[in-house]
Amino acid sequence: MYPFNDPSQPVSLYQGGIGGLTAGDFAGSVELRLVPDVSVEWAVDDPFAAPQFSSRQGEIPLTLHRPAGDVVLHGYARGIEGGWSNGSTFGSDSAPLARVIGHWFNLPDW
Repeated sequence: MYPFNDPSQPVSLYQGGIGGLTAGDFAGSVELRLVPDVSVEWAVDDPFAAPQFSSRQGEIPLTLHRPAGDVVLHGYARGIEGGWSNGSTFGSDSAPLARVIGHWFNLPDW
């Protein structure tokens, strides 16, 4: 258990190594953001560690390094610091359900 986020605050979906941006990996995160629109956003912790990434724009593969295995998301670069994903799925639709994680968050004041 962990405390609820403040209203309109992002929900952390992933924190760890991100590959696919350059030859090496970067520490970063993926969040569900609610403001100004609902979106899945990714960011690297130290964007200035790879100045060659600053010119990347458009679609890029993001590899999230997880203990259960790497996952590749279809991402888009906004600039040197991060970007977004229009949605990705991974795993098998027919795999048995092992657990369910629910996260209730404070919605923006609509």
